[in-house]
Amino acid sequence: MNKKFIAIIIATMMCFQCVAYSAVDVVSSANDKKAEIAQENSQLQQDINKNSSKIANKEDEQSSLVAQVEQINNTIDETRGKILDLDQQMLEAGKTIEATNKIIADETQALRKRIRTIYMAGDASNLEIILGAKDFSDFIDKLELVKNISEYDSKLITQLQNSITKLEAEKEKLSASKTTQQEEQEQLNNSQQEFKTLVEQNKDTLGVLYDRYNSASDSLDENNSQLAAIENEIAQYYKNQKETATEKSTQLPDEAYDQPSASQTQDDNDGNGAADDNQDYSDDTKEDDEDPITPSGNGYIWPTPGFYNLTSLWNEDRGSYNHGALDIASGGISGARVVAAAAGTIAIASDTCTHNYGKDSSCGCGGGYGNWVMIDHGNGKATVYAHMESIAVVAGQSISAGQTIGYVGSTGDSTGAHLHFETRQDGVKYNPMTEYPSINITY
Repeated sequence: MNKKFIAIIIATMMCFQCVAYSAVDVVSSANDKKAEIAQENSQLQQDINKNSSKIANKEDEQSSLVAQVEQINNTIDETRGKILDLDQQMLEAGKTIEATNKIIADETQALRKRIRTIYMAGDASNLEIILGAKDFSDFIDKLELVKNISEYDSKLITQLQNSITKLEAEKEKLSASKTTQQEEQEQLNNSQQEFKTLVEQNKDTLGVLYDRYNSASDSLDENNSQLAAIENEIAQYYKNQKETATEKSTQLPDEAYDQPSASQTQDDNDGNGAADDNQDYSDDTKEDDEDPITPSGNGYIWPTPGFYNLTSLWNEDRGSYNHGALDIASGGISGARVVAAAAGTIAIASDTCTHNYGKDSSCGCGGGYGNWVMIDHGNGKATVYAHMESIAVVAGQSISAGQTIGYVGSTGDSTGAHLHFETRQDGVKYNPMTEYPSINITY
């Protein structure tokens, strides 16, 4: 009976131990993948932010260039209009000059005929005109007429020549204005071409930036899908583990639950040296700190004894995501010990981060968690402790409630010393404060 009982107990313990260590392997592997993806996401987000800034600048520059091209196009249209007006004025001036030249030619021809007639008749013609006067008054009139005819012809020729000179000067002025406008239009055409080239270059640059932005966004979406899948995988594993543990416990025979005799207890103690050694190790790692270990109403122990100020509440809006944890921080917390909220097995103990200082962006260590620990408490429950300066446990180690597992720091994605504390059920995060109904915190 005793041997059968011991065999059953040992088999059951081995079963649970296999499940526990299997949990360590599965959860550790999944969280390593999560950390890797989170680090990649951090870089992708930086690329997205950088490209967004570049795109905004290039879009502003593109808008300015397009506006300048539009302005040049308007100026070119105005210049073309001026050139057309000048062409019309030059055409009208040419017609006027042509008409005036015809008048001059006609008048000159008529004047030549009169001069030739006067020359052929000699002075007698004028003399006959004068002597043909009926009286003295008529004589004076005829003498004045001859004089006026000569002056009129001379004055007419002079006026016509002056008109031609003036029109030619106007035509030259119009031609000079047209040349100036044509030169201005050529300069505008060159500027237009330069700006069009810049617009095309900017368009190409924007195309590259858009491609980079979209590629990074697609990768980020894909990574987030992978993260969600991993979270589901962890949750499913915890669910399966819980079902397996329940199934194993129900398979024990009734006598397995009988209380062993004193001799059986002694036999058990003699045969479980490894368990005793493990317990001794756990006891040795505890520290006698002044801060009291205070269990909550639900049995969980506050992870930072003596420090109860929160700087970030559960589900706090962080813009692109909600913070699924508590951030515990206050003066003097740096280096303070972090204790296990409940007994369990260390599923993950990551202590590779050396960047223990406040920073503006994540160093990427531990997927942003820095130095961190996950404890599997059984029945699908787990707790996470992140951004620690250092840790005092190893994966697979059994620990007791209140045992020191590390020290508060600022590793990973952390702007200052604090403890990032999560509680999970079957891999799903839930509000840690539900485990501490009697703890008084400040915020």
